[in-house]
Amino acid sequence: MLYLRYRGISFICNNYIKIQWDVEMVLHFFSKVKKYAENTIRFSICYICPIIHTKTMKNS
Repeated sequence: MLYLRYRGISFICNNYIKIQWDVEMVLHFFSKVKKYAENTIRFSICYICPIIHTKTMKNS
C-alpha cells in the first residue's frame, strides 16, 4: 500500500507492483512547477496505480 499526503489530500494506492522511488520526493520536486504539477501529478498517480482512493484530511 502506498500512502502519501499532498496539499491536504491523502492518496491511498493499493498496487500489485511496489513503487521503488520515493513519491514524496517526486511531489516535492514537481511542486515547484505549481499548477502544471497539480494536474500532472494527479494524472501520473492515477496512471501508475490501477486503484486509487482519495480522502480529504481535516487534520494535517
